[in-house]
Amino acid sequence: MNVNLTPELENLVRGKVKTGRYNAASEVVRKKIREGIDSLRRGEGVDGEAVFDRLGAEIDQVERIKAG
Repeated sequence: MNVNLTPELENLVRGKVKTGRYNAASEVVRKKIREGIDSLRRGEGVDGEAVFDRLGAEIDQVERIKAG
């Protein structure tokens, strides 16, 4: 499988590889996926709908402030 990253994420991954801790970009991605799965197994996940609701409310608040 191929994954396309934004330029910012690609730079982040390349930087991690340059540290010498990882041999390839795929190792960085696999480790982050593993960390996420482990977090979910420990019950540390966050409901996606709740996150989007919170973000929507924050955006609405910022827009109201900008409007005056």
